[in-house]
Amino acid sequence: MKELEGKAALVTGGSRGIGRGIAVSLGAAGALVAVNFARNREAAEQAVAEIEAAGGRALAIQTDLESEGAAGALATALKGELERRGHGGLDILVNNVGRAEPGSVAYTTADIFDRMIRVNLRAAFLLTSALIPQLNDGGRVINITSTASRLANPEFAAYAISKGALDTFTRILSKELAPRRITVNTVSPGYTRTDQVAGVISDPVKAKMLADSTLLKRLGEPEDIGDFVRALSSSAGRWVTGQLIEVSGGFRV
Repeated sequence: MKELEGKAALVTGGSRGIGRGIAVSLGAAGALVAVNFARNREAAEQAVAEIEAAGGRALAIQTDLESEGAAGALATALKGELERRGHGGLDILVNNVGRAEPGSVAYTTADIFDRMIRVNLRAAFLLTSALIPQLNDGGRVINITSTASRLANPEFAAYAISKGALDTFTRILSKELAPRRITVNTVSPGYTRTDQVAGVISDPVKAKMLADSTLLKRLGEPEDIGDFVRALSSSAGRWVTGQLIEVSGGFRV
């Protein structure tokens, strides 16, 4: 039996990059995976098809979590989809959706700052709040942040701040949900091969510099993150909560 057989998972921003790697890995472990996406339906359908081709089960749910009222709308839509498939609730929530925009403190506009907070922090906070009634006891909440919060790179000030706040949210929520045996953890990737960083890693010199800054001497792949989230979501992760876990290959240790 697969370790997540009978479980239901939601991965926000699950159609591409790290989110897709997580969704595919959870699907391979037997979970029914709801792939949330904002606009790119084709990418979401490809992610669903990839999971199903490997013998898993998946569905796509479109909701732009930046929009007002989006958290409640997604929670309602998810409840209906899970009930139609015979699931009584949600077992695994992966708050993955996010965006990075550059800018030092001196050059970060109010619009950029508000956008980073809205996408990287507010979306996860409000969605989790809306889904708490649906989360099954003994479940998992996993927030995807970034090594940027540890490194505090001035070139990505608002991004790093928003991810650092999400780390704090992890600790607070782990205390709130502990009586229900729901574990809450942060998974923090380093540089990972996705379209979000394609502009950086397409430069061989920059890509080598980043790989050389990683103890394991390569860039991360989406499946590196996905497979760790899969393990944390399984019974192997039952005694881990309130933790900020870096899954970066040792980036700038």
